[in-house]
Amino acid sequence: MKLSQALNQFKLIVQNGPLGTRLKYDYGYNASHNLSQDKAGREILIELYQGDLNVAHAGNVPIILNAATFRASRNHLATSGINDFEKIRNTNVSNLQLIIDIRSRMKSDIPIFLGAPLGSMYDAYSIEHTPNVYEAYDYHKEQISIFKEMQVDFINVVTLPSMTEALGIALACDKSDLEYTVGFILAGNGKLLDGTSLSEAIQFIDDKTKNKPIGYFITCTHSSVLNKLDHNKKNMNRPHVPQ
Repeated sequence: MKLSQALNQFKLIVQNGPLGTRLKYDYGYNASHNLSQDKAGREILIELYQGDLNVAHAGNVPIILNAATFRASRNHLATSGINDFEKIRNTNVSNLQLIIDIRSRMKSDIPIFLGAPLGSMYDAYSIEHTPNVYEAYDYHKEQISIFKEMQVDFINVVTLPSMTEALGIALACDKSDLEYTVGFILAGNGKLLDGTSLSEAIQFIDDKTKNKPIGYFITCTHSSVLNKLDHNKKNMNRPHVPQ
């Protein structure tokens, strides 16, 4: 079953929470990009995943298991001395293989969907460095190619601060033929950090992709901000899109 089918079939699907935040505050562990290659980190990840699976089993609902790939792209791995493609690939493959192995060992009738989180090129909470559509497309297609190789159920694009980066990623995901979601972080005024309204961002991505996202998320945003969402479409200087 595809995730898109499950979204229409089930009223509730459990998704494991943000690994980086849980590792930092629950375990005091910060090495979140290559956990599966570190013995202590791997044991922590397995414990977290098992706890989330227990929640899904208790409620008899499907679950999404997200791999620790949010910061496993070239820019972020470079800070740990990982800067060539083979090492980048190995880091992503190791993190993805962990959830693949966990699902293969599970004896359960509940659907388990494997997500490959993909984060921003730079700081997700700032627009000081904002890639244009072309830069985002070229940068993120490297990690997306690894996700496709590992045959995950979907690409879980999360915590994006700008319209241009979101569109570049969506176009790269579009060409991968994998299902994908797009998640934005919102400012206190209910808009993306670059000032784009949420409705405009969603409409533009839908207009420019053939294989559209199967859904959109608001991530790392306080629920009170949802009351400030601007649902009125407004004209904006839309970025040029690579063909």
